Amino acid sequence: IAGAWPGTLRRVRRFWEKPPAAVATAPEARGGLWNSFVIVARAGALLHLIGSAAPALLAAFDPLRSRLGTAWENAAARRVYGGLPAIDVSRDVLERRPGMLAVRPVSGIGWTDLGEPARVAAARRQLAGEPALSAAP
Repeated sequence: IAGAWPGTLRRVRRFWEKPPAAVATAPEARGGLWNSFVIVARAGALLHLIGSAAPALLAAFDPLRSRLGTAWENAAARRVYGGLPAIDVSRDVLERRPGMLAVRPVSGIGWTDLGEPARVAAARRQLAGEPALSAAP
């Protein structure tokens, strides 16, 4: 990985999105890390990663690229985004190209899966110091 980096960077040998808990304990015991999904990358490197793992996804943005900074940008963006297939970035990009990834171990942070609106609302309440909502008896 080009450049000087503070702390330790490790190459990723395998990226495994949400393995079952019983399966995840073995890699964790050997020094495997959990993904916090904080991605730091140059835009060009990220585009290269996406293009190598999901070329059709990257190609879908071609009509928008030629209209960036023009009066037609917003309309092109609506068309492009409206026609994109739903993908799972972790499975469809990161799992397919682990050799293009590196990780920096961190400690003292928490994590919440914000994949559903109810989880986002619960995390906001927790951050604001509000009590969690409980189900009615």
